[in-house]
Order: sequence, then structure tokens, then C-alpha cells
Amino acid sequence: IKGEVDPATIRTAIIAVIGEDSISTYTDDLGKFLLQGVTPGVYDISLIPEELDYITKLLDNVEVVLGERSDLGVITLDQ
Repeated sequence: IKGEVDPATIRTAIIAVIGEDSISTYTDDLGKFLLQGVTPGVYDISLIPEELDYITKLLDNVEVVLGERSDLGVITLDQ
């Protein structure tokens, strides 16, 4: 699962949850993120900005297919 957060300057935790399991990462200096080793299935993804002025964004039902990279594109954080 990959994507990019806008604004890129806001460090953001990315957490993908499926059932009882989760995998997480943070955005890099360019606002990009990549979750590797994600098993196929349908995930709920939380984007949690470290800046308190921005709100957590939730993406439900993100499907991961074996052999494909799920690209979430640019995700804009709201204040």
C-alpha cells in the first residue's frame, strides 16, 4: 500500500488494520509512505497527523490484491 499525504511537511502515522492484525509506517520527508509485506485482504487505514491542527483521516475497505501494489494517491489532510 503506497500513497502520499498533503501537506507533505506534516509527519503522519499510517496504520492499516485487518481483523486483529495491523501494520504501520510513517510518511517520509516528501509526505510519501509505503507499507510493505501486506497480505491480501480488505483493510481499514488510519492516517494520524502528528500536528494537532489536523484531523485523523480514515479510509475504509482498501483492497490489497496479491502481486499488485495498492496506490492510494495523494491524500489531503483536513484541519
